Amino acid sequence: MPSLRVGTYVIAAELTRERSYPRGSYARHANGLWRAFEDTLGERGWECIVAGVAKVEIEIPQER
Repeated sequence: MPSLRVGTYVIAAELTRERSYPRGSYARHANGLWRAFEDTLGERGWECIVAGVAKVEIEIPQER
């Protein structure tokens, strides 16, 4: 999925840990929205501003 432009903001399609982002950047990660509160390094410098649901697991027990 390409980046999304909302007004003057660009939201990266996915947070890439190998890349650094400048303060004020936005990215999607784990179905949530994250903002860089400082220049990032790996996962450092990010804060979650909209939490998402990354995974749902449903386990159905077998009848005996």
